[in-house]
Formats: sequence, structure tokens, C-alpha cells
Amino acid sequence: MAQRSSHSTGIDFTKSDYSQQHKEQTDDKTNCIKRVSKRLLGYAKSKTCLFGLVIGLLTGGIALAAVTTIWKDPITPRRQLLRQALVVRVLQHQQLRQALALHQQQQQLLRQVQVHQQQQQLLRQVLVLRQQQVPPVLLQQQQVPSTTTTNPFTPSTVTCANTVATPCTTTTTLVASCQSYEVSWNNHCYYLDGSGGSCITGYSQGTNAVLTCIATQFIGKTYRSTISNNCCVWTSDTYECYELNSNCNSAGPFTGAPSLVGCTDVQIYNSQQLTFCGSN
Repeated sequence: MAQRSSHSTGIDFTKSDYSQQHKEQTDDKTNCIKRVSKRLLGYAKSKTCLFGLVIGLLTGGIALAAVTTIWKDPITPRRQLLRQALVVRVLQHQQLRQALALHQQQQQLLRQVQVHQQQQQLLRQVLVLRQQQVPPVLLQQQQVPSTTTTNPFTPSTVTCANTVATPCTTTTTLVASCQSYEVSWNNHCYYLDGSGGSCITGYSQGTNAVLTCIATQFIGKTYRSTISNNCCVWTSDTYECYELNSNCNSAGPFTGAPSLVGCTDVQIYNSQQLTFCGSN
């Protein structure tokens, strides 16, 4: 029992010594820290003015740099990205407006083309309706070429049965001033003379169609200057159709009018052939 007690006492003593030693080490460290702190505090107090001056200079420099930065307004990367994005958006907006304007122009041009096509179609329909409404007689007259049957002043190559059938239409209200031996019709003067197919200056041979319209007006007239030696009337047509039966071999005045007797479809051209002339 005594050994246990002695052994236990030895163990307790060893632990106590260790604790005491640890405490001393801790105290030494604490004291060391305190000494260092005091030294640092003293150093700090001795250097307060210099530190304050440095702090002031640094603060002023930072403020000046900040003011300079704000004044110069430098383009930071973020601001540069924002500006680039804004430029891109403006360009896109302009392109969109241009595309919209181009689309509107194309639509307007398309509408104009459609209106033009509609007008052309309407015009064709109107022309078709007008052609359908034209009387058949008028269409036939438009298709028939002009001949002596419709124009009494144009020389004809057909026989007398056709040329004398031309209607006597008055085309003007003017009345020509003619000589006493002449007949006035449609503002022209006509005369008979034994000149063998020749007419005075400003005159030319008339047609059988015109002579048909004014034959009776030669009653009481005379030859212009020459008595004829043949009573068939020479005109500008291919064939002679009229004959002056009453005193055609005397100066006149004539007691009868040229008529369709004895000279139908003949071609007699003597030197003093009875000739029918009219003013041009």
C-alpha cells in the first residue's frame, strides 16, 4: 500500500511541475507581447505627424485623381460596350426605316401598275363595245374604198351606168363667182368648149358625175370660145357618156342640156371635141 501511495505522489508532482512550467512560458509570452505593443505604441506616437502627413498627401492625391478622372470622363470598357451597343441599335433602326420606305415604294409602284392594267383593260372593253354599237351600214362604208360613185370629182374608169349614179351632194355653202358662160356648183365653175380635151389655166376636165348634177344648168349658156365639131362630151373619165343634142355646132346659147343619148361608153377624141372643164 505504501508503494502505491509513493508512486501516486510521484506522478502528481510531475504533472504539477509541467503545469507550472507551462504557466511560466505563457506569462513570458504575454509579457513579451505587452513589451512589443508598448514599443509599437510609442513608435506610433512618435511618428504620428509624419503618418498624418503621408495620409493627407495620399488622400489629396486620390481626390485629385478622382477629380481628374471625373473631369476627363474616360471611356471605360463597360461604357465603350454601351456606346457600341447604342451605335448598333441606331444603325439597325436606320436600316429598318430604309427597308420600310423601300417596301412602301414597291407597294405604291405595284398599285400604279395595277391601276394602269385596269385602265388598259377598261379601254379595251370600251373599244369592243363601240365596235359592237357601230351600225353595219357605217362599217360597210368604212371598208369600201373611195371611188367615183362616192366622190364626183374623182375620174372614173368604170362605165357610164356607174358614174352617172353618183348622188349630187352639196359639200359647201360657198358660191363661186363664175363667168356668164359658166355654171357654179360646190364653189367651182364649169364650162363647155370645143377645145379638143384642153382647158384654160386653173381648170381641168370635169367628171361625168359632176355633169350629171349640173347638166340642166347649161341651158341658155354658150361655148367659152370655140364651136365643137363633135357633140359627145369629153370628160376626165375613161368613157364619154353625155351628148349635147341642141345646136352643138353653133355658138349658142344652148336650147337643151347634155343628155345620156347617143354617146354612152364611147371614146371620141377629135381636135375640136366638145370638152367639159371645171375650176380646180
